[in-house]
This record gives sequence, structure tokens and C-alpha cells, in this order.
Amino acid sequence: MNYLEDEIHFFKFKSEFEKRFGNSNNLENMEVVFTCGYFWKLHDAKRKTMLLFIVNTLLRKGVKVSIWTQDKDLKNDFDEVFKKQSANSVMERNLHIHRVPYRIDIHYTLAKDNNNLKNSFFSIELPHSEAYIFRLETLITFEKLMTFCDINKFMKCLSSHLKMKFIRKRLLWWLGYALNS
Repeated sequence: MNYLEDEIHFFKFKSEFEKRFGNSNNLENMEVVFTCGYFWKLHDAKRKTMLLFIVNTLLRKGVKVSIWTQDKDLKNDFDEVFKKQSANSVMERNLHIHRVPYRIDIHYTLAKDNNNLKNSFFSIELPHSEAYIFRLETLITFEKLMTFCDINKFMKCLSSHLKMKFIRKRLLWWLGYALNS
């Protein structure tokens, strides 16, 4: 359970990432994908913690990071962190922010180890209303996922939620509903 206004709580993904890859200095084989609505914009302390985690833990070790968000200010906020943290051009090139003008129905964070897919894992928020400040999250490793699911089909399903291609989905989004299929 994640209480969004708790400044100390940080999602399970961070501790799992540090447990699995914390001792590695070179993680150029890693990709991390964040999908979210506003990147905790309403909770400044969490937002700062998240930006620093991405810059100092992920980008500094060579991880390629993609963020799918509605947040139009996120790029500028990262630029500020880059200045303060003495980031290099490789770190900046490894960050890809995809601004989308619609709600992403499935919020998840994925750590994909391209050298060993079994090391990969993801954290996903269970469906929720934006009216509540509690979020239920679950974390699953690809090693476990492979026991009951085809990874390629699963990855295709996750990435399909990043694209708004159905009129029905656009209509539901406009009305404030989510299509979770």
C-alpha cells in the first residue's frame, strides 16, 4: 500500500532495484520504463526523491530511462537536477521523456535486463481512481512471470497501453474512465 502523501515511503521498485543491481557500476544493458500520470507532481518531496534516484542511481550507472507522462514540466525539472548534479551528456542522452496528452491506463515501472531477462522485474499499480491517495502496488520478477506467461506477449500488452489508438479509448479517456484490458 502506497500512501501518496507519505514523504518517507518510496515505492517497492527502488528497494528491489538496489537489491538486485545496487553493487553494479555499469548497467548499460538495463532499460527502465516509468509510466505515470503526473510523476508525483502534487507531492514535491517524492518528486525530488524520484528525480534524484533516476539521475544518481540509474542514469549515472548507464541505465537507459524512458518516462511516459502527462507532466509538461518534467523535462525542465530534470534539466535543473542535471545542472546541480554535474550530469554528463551520456546521462542526458539516456533519458527519454515521452509526453502524452492522455491518461495512461496502466501505471507501471519496468526494469529490463537485456543481458538476462530473468533478472528483470516490474512494479505495477493496481487499477485505481485518481480521487484516492492510496495506491496498491505489486512487484513481480520476470523469472516468476515466465512460469505462467509468455514474456513477449506480456511486453507487447504493456507497451500497447502507451499508445492511444482506439476511438473508444479516446472517448473513455475524455469522459474520465480507464480502459483496462
